[in-house]
Amino acid sequence: MITKMIQISDVLEYRKQVFLPNTPLYSKGDFLLDVQGHGMEPDYPGGSTVIVSQHEKVNIKDTGIFLLNEKLMIKELGENELVCKNNNFENIPLNESDTVICLGKVIGICNKDDIIF
Repeated sequence: MITKMIQISDVLEYRKQVFLPNTPLYSKGDFLLDVQGHGMEPDYPGGSTVIVSQHEKVNIKDTGIFLLNEKLMIKELGENELVCKNNNFENIPLNESDTVICLGKVIGICNKDDIIF
């Protein structure tokens, strides 16, 4: 249940158009997002750029981009929590009072050499 509507454009403040090769993976993506932090290592290291699809459903055990109480994060969807892949970080329990919006499913990592500004 969404208790507060948040505009995606307010969250993704840094928007820049880039060009990528015409490959099947890149053509499925809707936006790129730089990963900050180490909570999803080794799958998605800090500093990597992930490819996100807004058209693919995020199921349990899928990695997605979530807006949790106005904080943007990359996490794996669990039953009642957002899961960190790195065992040095604790999973984030989801409560009924939380506002959770899934912005898309992470479908891969972008090769930074492929990005043309």
